[in-house]
Amino acid sequence: MKLPFKRDRGNVVALDIGSRLIKVVELGHGTSGPALLRYSVSHVSPDAVVEGEIMDRDLLVEAIEEAFEKIGIEKNNVISAISSRSVIVKRLLMDQMPEDEIRAVIEMEASSHIPFELEDVSLDFQVLDEMAADDKMEVLLVAAKREVIYEHTTLLRDLGLKTSVIDVDSFAIQNLYESLGTDQPLSTLVNVGAEVTNVNIVRDGMPLFTRDFSIGCGLYLEALQRDLQISYEGALELISTNDLEQTQDNEAGKECIGKLAEEIAVGLERSLAYLRSSGEVEDLSSVFLSGGGANLPNLKTNLEERLRIPVQIVDPISVLEVEDELMDELQNDGVASLLTVAVGLGMREVSR
Repeated sequence: MKLPFKRDRGNVVALDIGSRLIKVVELGHGTSGPALLRYSVSHVSPDAVVEGEIMDRDLLVEAIEEAFEKIGIEKNNVISAISSRSVIVKRLLMDQMPEDEIRAVIEMEASSHIPFELEDVSLDFQVLDEMAADDKMEVLLVAAKREVIYEHTTLLRDLGLKTSVIDVDSFAIQNLYESLGTDQPLSTLVNVGAEVTNVNIVRDGMPLFTRDFSIGCGLYLEALQRDLQISYEGALELISTNDLEQTQDNEAGKECIGKLAEEIAVGLERSLAYLRSSGEVEDLSSVFLSGGGANLPNLKTNLEERLRIPVQIVDPISVLEVEDELMDELQNDGVASLLTVAVGLGMREVSR
């Protein structure tokens, strides 16, 4: 693909490893902000990653290498992410103290907040509000399984990639959302992947509640495969390019989308009930829909009818400068919504 902007050392390569797709973007500096330089999407064999677990390492390595080779990106430093299903995120109310003392206190108290042995996790934190209440401060605790981090970094190392940053996919989605410049104090971010739907309820720029639902657009794609007798890649292309002539009237597909919308809605309602019981929020005000599933016919409409609140589809490319020729390729490929996590990862660094 043609490189629209001059490459320099400030460019960032972001890698999103999904269960069915590998997404790579290279971001740089345009004339007035971050720019998309190149992108690549490659397919992963269904047997390579199952429910977030790597089952066939060789197939996964092959798909990642293909993504890099397609656009000629050198294997060097990358930003990547682990799945939020492997991460525990908690908001804690703690006595006020100097930041250099927080870690020791968190490590002593973490066992009561996370369902893992402390030696099996890597802990990090961020102070959200130093004056949350009388003599109290609010801290965001993040605990990731060491095994998952090790597996992820080892995979990248074996590919010849250096890892400059390992993020969490739900945080990357939030980072992209914040780049959109919306001014809503409370938003619900829903990223629909092939097997998992990430939900992140954000208040005033801070994650209030995160959860993964074990359902995605894979069911719909499989229904298209069966009914239209096409490959998985062919089904993905149909929804990516919004080929409504073949997808809109597919009865099995409609049933799958209705089920997906219902499960997402039920999950959000349960999350809201929990937040209400803790006095955090009263109602959800809007939903921002992203990921490959955002293009599913009528998913947005079904969610709006079920939740009775506005649902907006996020375009991750809207926050970037894109040269005309590259934009044409994006539109023809229909993959823009698939790049949500990768763009969010890259924006974290290139915006600095």
